[in-house]
Amino acid sequence: AAVGADDAALARRVHALLEPHAEEAAAVFADRLRMTAPALHDRLMLGEPAARRRLLAAVGLAVRGLDRVDELVAALARLGVRAGAATPQECRHALEAATWTLQRGLGDRLTPEMRRAWEAAGRAVLRAAVLRG
Repeated sequence: AAVGADDAALARRVHALLEPHAEEAAAVFADRLRMTAPALHDRLMLGEPAARRRLLAAVGLAVRGLDRVDELVAALARLGVRAGAATPQECRHALEAATWTLQRGLGDRLTPEMRRAWEAAGRAVLRAAVLRG
């Protein structure tokens, strides 16, 4: 299911704000995920810079494809994001780690509306690309 136009626009705005600091944000996200979901962190090999670059590419694809989430699944699969790759609990941990990272990186620039939209977009992508199957 596609994300609503307003949520997609806000999620893209969040991504644009964080993009100049993407590599640092990916490292912060990886550290947070290592603390909250160590098995998922290790399975994704987020200690490796190449894996964090793949993560950034996947997030960029996801943000650009929010209005066509179903089409996004194949593109994410080419980056190694597969259905069944994570449990629902691991997905919750990943979304929490992403939100935590955004709050640390953007501070007051992350409005409650932007946070809600980012989380809605994240849930939609995770349901479509990771949990399906």
